[in-house]
Amino acid sequence: MQAEGGARRPAIVTPMIAAAAFAIVAMVVVGIVAIAAGSSAPTRHLMYVLGTVAEVLATVVVALRAIRAPTREGKIAWGLIAVGAASLLCADALFSEIGFVSVVQRSGSDTTPSISVSLACFVYYPTAYLGLAFLLRRRLGSRIGRRHALTGMVVGLGPATVINALLVYVVARLPQGDMLLFGLPALDVTLLALVLGTVAVTGRRVDRSTGLLLAGLVTLMLADITYGVLTATESWTGDAPSAALWPLGLLLWAIGAWVVPGPPPRERKIDRRDVMLPIGSCMLALGVIVIDRFYPVNSLALSLAIATLVTAVAFLALSLSANVSLSLRLDEARRVAEEASRARAAFLAGMSHELRTPLTEAIALSDVLESTELDEDQRACVRAIRASSISLNDAIGDLLDFSKIEAGGLQIERRRFDVHAIVRDVAASVRPRAAVKGVEVTVTIDDDVPREILGDAKRVRQIVLGLCSNAVKFTSEGTVAVAARAVGDDVEVGVSDTGIGIAPDRCDAIFRPFTQADASIGRRFGGTGLGLSIARDLALAMDGDVTVSSVPGEGSTFTLRVPRAGVPDADD
Repeated sequence: MQAEGGARRPAIVTPMIAAAAFAIVAMVVVGIVAIAAGSSAPTRHLMYVLGTVAEVLATVVVALRAIRAPTREGKIAWGLIAVGAASLLCADALFSEIGFVSVVQRSGSDTTPSISVSLACFVYYPTAYLGLAFLLRRRLGSRIGRRHALTGMVVGLGPATVINALLVYVVARLPQGDMLLFGLPALDVTLLALVLGTVAVTGRRVDRSTGLLLAGLVTLMLADITYGVLTATESWTGDAPSAALWPLGLLLWAIGAWVVPGPPPRERKIDRRDVMLPIGSCMLALGVIVIDRFYPVNSLALSLAIATLVTAVAFLALSLSANVSLSLRLDEARRVAEEASRARAAFLAGMSHELRTPLTEAIALSDVLESTELDEDQRACVRAIRASSISLNDAIGDLLDFSKIEAGGLQIERRRFDVHAIVRDVAASVRPRAAVKGVEVTVTIDDDVPREILGDAKRVRQIVLGLCSNAVKFTSEGTVAVAARAVGDDVEVGVSDTGIGIAPDRCDAIFRPFTQADASIGRRFGGTGLGLSIARDLALAMDGDVTVSSVPGEGSTFTLRVPRAGVPDADD
């Protein structure tokens, strides 16, 4: 089996993990027997031997993972975790009843606890945090940069501050409460909070391997807390079943080192948690500082609170710098894009002029040629030439309008015009094409529709003509109904047909540039996919809109809405 990055698991790893697990189970059994039969020196010695065997095996397994890691960053990450595991092994040997502590106690010295705690604090905690941070950076993706690391520290330090303050409060009230017993659980909580905070702000779930490492971290924290509580209540014995928690934590690390990670986690979208978590953490830190003014808080909790706020300030400074840099880059990109858009608009405008001139001549000449004496085949060819020329001319017009809209160079006029005349003229212009297909075109104008409104008559005509042309194009039989009505302060012109209709999930997509209802539309009916996009953009430029309702197989209704604001009353 291969672990992450292609590292092949040595054959010896599985027996070592199995042996460590057996030793831990044996520790639990011996501890239960000791509780039933009474604690004794032999059982404590046996528990120590079993625990040491399990911890040595687990540490060697993690070290093998560091040696077999195929990448430099992987070697560093697993190497740091292996050093952390080894430091716990050494601390346990120093602090055990039959290890170095017995020699020191027999010599009359009382320095072993401080040696053991110092070793755990100055070696285990930084190496474990840095190792896990390296793994998180590799496995959770490139999102973990300086800003995310700082945010993770902010999110983790706030809760750690409150928990540490509560731990001191609880330890101080135990029968044999000793701040030395509080030190390790406090640092465990801080380490776990920092790691979980980093995971929280990345917005991704950890894989199986990283999850086992975190579970081991939690197990080691529970071991320290259990030891502290039992010692403070004078209930701790070296053969207690809870002594198996330390080797169990290291065993979870060993298993996690060689578990094949699952698929890469999916990234969640940024939401309010990304803002609320750091803010909530800072509020917790501020609360601890305020409470300290009235009820003194331990120095570690107060230091963590100050560290939370300092880290938050550093994060804000880094974010401000990044935002300023991003804003400058966006401005430059916008300027380049606007210049490219203007150049494209100028190019299309020039090309449309160059293309439209010969096309207009071709259309005019085809009209002249059609009026001469031609047989039916020749007349059909001339009509095809004229129809193709008109279609090409319309496509060029659509591209020019689209380019003007994209470049922001579209000019909208506000003049009084006869909306009744536009609706009737457009309907009359599409009737010949509809008659060829046997489709009837009807016009209905409600009495409350004002004859004149203020707006751009050319653009309104263009939109209504485009909607009517589409209705005729996609209707093979039935009717095309054009209806104008007044709705509040607006005038609506609806174009209904009995054509092929549009699927509900495509009604929004057809208003996007170069998009049609489905891939077959372009092949069957032609078109560029720009008409409806241009129609909606023109309507929006006039403070209106174009909407659609459709039933597949029954037909569609497109509605143009334009405001009639500014029209004087009839009495005026």
